[in-house]
Amino acid sequence: VRYGTALAVRFNADESLLDYRILKFLLQPIVENAIIHGLEGVEHEECITITCESRGGDMCILIADNGKGMSESQLQKLLEAKHRSERRLANIGIANVAERIRLHFGEQYGLDIQSLVGQGTTVTIRIPLIRSEERETDA
Repeated sequence: VRYGTALAVRFNADESLLDYRILKFLLQPIVENAIIHGLEGVEHEECITITCESRGGDMCILIADNGKGMSESQLQKLLEAKHRSERRLANIGIANVAERIRLHFGEQYGLDIQSLVGQGTTVTIRIPLIRSEERETDA
């Protein structure tokens, strides 16, 4: 609504993962960048799909858009913490999310970004499974 476009958002979550915690504000910078940068100027139906699944004892959250995609050099700039756009701060949130994950959980955790020009981008967040204490007491 904020950006004045019709945007489809799809959620696919393994319900067993609802009993686990994630760090605050992990998704917002990634989804916002997908809207601002990935879907800007796209002429087909704009869609973001958020998938949450367990892989090898970890939680993986995938945020995929069907937007413009990025080249390898654009991907590298995206992960550089000091990268700034001429118009506004851009992509700082992505690098901060990656750094927060590494600081909290270790080097084996973080972000993986896959993108193809003209086909879209998928950001995968990998974090350890940490059971929610609130839900454990209810069990």
